[in-house]
Amino acid sequence: MTLSRFLPITGSGLTALSSRFDADADIRTAFLELAEQGFPIAPADAARIIDGAIHILARLGRVEFGSWVLCEVLRRCGRSAHVQPDSLMDTAEALYEVFHETKSQTNDLVSDDELLDAVFMLFERYSGSIELVVGKGVEQMVENHRRGVPLAVLGPGTPDRPEEGAW
Repeated sequence: MTLSRFLPITGSGLTALSSRFDADADIRTAFLELAEQGFPIAPADAARIIDGAIHILARLGRVEFGSWVLCEVLRRCGRSAHVQPDSLMDTAEALYEVFHETKSQTNDLVSDDELLDAVFMLFERYSGSIELVVGKGVEQMVENHRRGVPLAVLGPGTPDRPEEGAW
């Protein structure tokens, strides 16, 4: 199988993406890995996720040096049983936003690896529900950070520890 038909981003196309986000070898590699896993990335989708990431960073007043977090979000989405090819871009963008929102709320005191692990652990635990990750997950991770508890530990009122009458 030739990946070029799924990801024809070469030459000036890759240069155009690079000018909007650090879309060099790392992001290209992430897109190629996704294509190998059955998530073909069209050039328009590649541009959309990069533009979405830039918009999220600008809206939250954040700066990201390099594309590692975006690449890792894409890779982890590609490995999740809860993400389908038609939902990859929306899911990745939402989880990228959750990552940066939580990073801001924890005053950047949590490592990227720890936060990504927590976001995706909750995403899997909530059966791929972005709404639960955003609604309960972010709040729980921030509270856990304040209490010095590992980010992905769930408290009362969550699927693992329901309060009486909840869930």
